[in-house]
Amino acid sequence: MSDIMNSKAFDEFLQKRCEEITADDEECKKINEQILQIENEIRSLISGNLLKKFDEYGELHLILISHVCPLVYGCGIQEL
Repeated sequence: MSDIMNSKAFDEFLQKRCEEITADDEECKKINEQILQIENEIRSLISGNLLKKFDEYGELHLILISHVCPLVYGCGIQEL
C-alpha cells in the first residue's frame, strides 16, 4: 500500500480529489471570487516589472496551494 501512496498516480488522484472538494464548497467559491476581484483591481493599478512580480507571486502561491492541499489530504488518508 505504501508504494501506491508514493506514486505519481496517487498524487494526481489527490490533486483531483482536492479540486473536486473545493469546487463544491460555497465558501471556497466565495473567497476565490473575492480574490479574483481584488487581483483584477491590482492589475489595473500596476504595470511593468511590478506586474511581472505580482504574477510570479500569484503563480508561486497557486503552486503552494496545489502542493499543500493534496499533502494534507494524503496525510489524512494515511492516518486511517
